Amino acid sequence: MKWEIDTKAKHLSLDGHYHISFDRLTEDDWFRHLSEKGWVDMREILAAFIAAYDAAGIPLSRKFFDRYKFAFFARAEGDYENNIHAVCNDRLYGGDHMWSLSHLSRDSDTCIEEILEDIDGMYNFSKSDILAAIYDVGDDSYSKSAIRRAISAVTNELQSPMSPEISIFEYRMPHWLRVPNCGRKTTDLIMQALESLIGSRGV
Repeated sequence: MKWEIDTKAKHLSLDGHYHISFDRLTEDDWFRHLSEKGWVDMREILAAFIAAYDAAGIPLSRKFFDRYKFAFFARAEGDYENNIHAVCNDRLYGGDHMWSLSHLSRDSDTCIEEILEDIDGMYNFSKSDILAAIYDVGDDSYSKSAIRRAISAVTNELQSPMSPEISIFEYRMPHWLRVPNCGRKTTDLIMQALESLIGSRGV
């Protein structure tokens, strides 16, 4: 982010298009307001405002730095949450997960648990492996709705399995047909995807 002080126009210019006049510099919400803009570099904004205060003859204060600190960490926390959600979306859902309110409302710890979640036992495929296999197999001969149902069914079974004593790789047709919204075509897709994973490792 570039910034400059225009002493003739008496304003702080950010990135050449965002201007803050000297007589508005002391408004309380500038740091917080600017922290919500993706193009603003919070590391650079402090130096920019200090230079603007100096040019305008405005003394710095403890409150000035407190406001900056609050906005800086709020932005950092928001960036952290967004990055964790993005990694979770890309790793577990192939970047195709709907950015719904229910998805975005989950905290980062929930996303991290999903990322770390693996299937125990001899198969040892991660959730992302299974969902990727469903996309790979489904793209060839299944509708998008069948793929969505398969993703939903597998995700639900990994989180709350009907038969926790066995791996989903050991499920047979009757198991999957008992899963809500999982008809024969969706079941065929799931089983083909799981078989492709087993075949890829020679399990």
